[in-house]
Amino acid sequence: MGVQIPVRHRERVVLALIAAVVLGLGVVVARHLRQAAEDATVLYGRLASGLDLIDDLQFNIQETRRTLLYALHTSDANRQLAYAEQSRAAETNVDDRLSDRSALTSAPAAAAQIARLRQAWRSYLAFAMRSLDSSSKAVFRKASRSTNNSAPFGSTRCVTRSRS
Repeated sequence: MGVQIPVRHRERVVLALIAAVVLGLGVVVARHLRQAAEDATVLYGRLASGLDLIDDLQFNIQETRRTLLYALHTSDANRQLAYAEQSRAAETNVDDRLSDRSALTSAPAAAAQIARLRQAWRSYLAFAMRSLDSSSKAVFRKASRSTNNSAPFGSTRCVTRSRS
């Protein structure tokens, strides 16, 4: 002899069970949505910092190239030295960024690409420094020739005195 539950009461129990299942699923879905939003925020932050790093690398590489070209094309030794110092400062920034592996990526697959970029950068710097050295030697030779061709300071003073 089983307990007979009236039909209305049975319908209410079934509806209550369905409501509990729906609420439970709602909690699970809400938790997953919150986790997805947090993951998206973290991903966006990493993307933004990666783009900032790329922007900084591009700027400093271009700054190195620009100031090196200025140094190579100027005939003034003082300006050439100033441009070379600016180029080396930007070069140091690039080297620091390329050396900081944690800022670049933690993915092991990207390590080979970073190594290739670092090697290409070092090859460029070696070529640039050879070019700058040869250019600065030419500027100094030109400057020494121009001072050798000019009249000595003392003889200029003597000529000025004899006229008065």
